[in-house]
Amino acid sequence: MTNYTSSMEDINNSPVLSIKQIMEADFPEIQWVIDKLLAPGLTLLAGPPKVGKSWLALQIAQAVGSGKPILGRNTKQGPCLYFALEDSPQRIRTRVDLQKWDKNSPVKVVTIGKLNFLYNKYQFDSFGEGLVNDIKQNKYRVVIIDTLSRLNSTIDQNKIDEITSFLSPLQKIGHDKNCSIILIDHHKKTNDYFDKNVISDVLGSVGKGAVPDTIIGFYRNKNKKTAELIITGRDIEDNEFPLKFDSNSGIWEIDIDAKENELPLQMSVVINFISTNGEVKEKDIVEHLKKDKGNVHKLLSKMVKENLLTKKKSGKSNIYSIPQ
Repeated sequence: MTNYTSSMEDINNSPVLSIKQIMEADFPEIQWVIDKLLAPGLTLLAGPPKVGKSWLALQIAQAVGSGKPILGRNTKQGPCLYFALEDSPQRIRTRVDLQKWDKNSPVKVVTIGKLNFLYNKYQFDSFGEGLVNDIKQNKYRVVIIDTLSRLNSTIDQNKIDEITSFLSPLQKIGHDKNCSIILIDHHKKTNDYFDKNVISDVLGSVGKGAVPDTIIGFYRNKNKKTAELIITGRDIEDNEFPLKFDSNSGIWEIDIDAKENELPLQMSVVINFISTNGEVKEKDIVEHLKKDKGNVHKLLSKMVKENLLTKKKSGKSNIYSIPQ
């Protein structure tokens, strides 16, 4: 068993660390906000204008605020702050109504035109100083800023020194306050859906992509309601999620009909369904997936074998649940 002789106080207070200190420190596990997908620090969610990024951002806030799964991943429940800097209160009302939000959700919203009044009345010297105080007071687990250009339109994003100086404090705030800060950004106009590069597609200097802990590329099929999330980061495995947009609910969901990575995607959908509904009968999962019951049975058997699900008998029915 490892003998931890370096405390986190030692680690945090030492400007230079020895390898011995690093190897003997008891570092805490990553406090995932969305399991294996969103952690404290700075995340850049970038894509072309008007492809549905704000719908997804609002969906993330709703999921974390309620503690419900999103995209087949469990969330850590907590308060959220959403800077909807391009949206009016009326537009937010329309969207939360469509997504069927709970009125008592612990999510607060700053709408268009209100940013300059938010922290000025408390005489903070900067947005960052005001945000630190806000996170400290309200224990925000997630802060979403929609968009970077609305937060600060004066920086030249093609100048690496300017954009790095602007983004780095936000990253530090996220880590220091154990909060996930999601910054909504845009892709270059030359972006090609069929030639995706999550880092170089982001608007501005390529060096801009070196600051965030995670970058999520949002790629929507032209004139279609399907899209692809491509994710890369320092603490997470690279991943891809085929999505489809349900205009009746305002929700992006995993596209289980997509051929690529179909099996793990179906597993994610099953986990999401059971996490939301508790113990579920096999026939209900078949109906939810809209797949052949024989293939669904094989899928569920594989998930039980891999300890992703537990199964018990109730009469003639198989009942599945998430392992405790």
